Amino acid sequence: MKQSTFSAVMANSIKNLLQGYTKGIRFVAVLMVLLTMGIGQAWGAEETANLSFASTAQRVSQTTNKQVWSNGGITFTNNKASSSNNVANYSNPVRLYANSEVIVEHTSGKITKIVFDCNNATYATAMKNSIGTVSGATVSVSSDKVTVTFNAAVASFTVAQLTAQVRLDSISVTYSSGCSYN
Repeated sequence: MKQSTFSAVMANSIKNLLQGYTKGIRFVAVLMVLLTMGIGQAWGAEETANLSFASTAQRVSQTTNKQVWSNGGITFTNNKASSSNNVANYSNPVRLYANSEVIVEHTSGKITKIVFDCNNATYATAMKNSIGTVSGATVSVSSDKVTVTFNAAVASFTVAQLTAQVRLDSISVTYSSGCSYN
């Protein structure tokens, strides 16, 4: 539910509930409404952080076995895994070779959506095919972007083995930044 819709519903529910109650009971009544409606999640505003592969400015480390990029609380790791190809030393776009592993994390531990901005539609299809079906998430591709939307927030997301080379211009991570009720 959107924050503005939630606020309107919440205000109306509290108003109706409080009519006729004494002050001593009002606090308990409001608390019950908040808990029933899952207020922690609704007040947990979502924010988006971006990580760009336009230059090596956001790359933290790079070896032939691993590269790590970081910005805005996002950590993006590309591991060699079982690939016979070394991890590439490229940016603009970053090249991720077939059979390598990709891990996306956010310091909040509450990722709700990841958008992989691929260099073109062919790489987007390769990324979607590599991701496959994810339990508890929806994976979609539109033009050169692959979006993974989680049903419940996750701390990290791993693509264990890319099925083909993928090139990325950037990624964005949407995460819950407020308190969480559940």
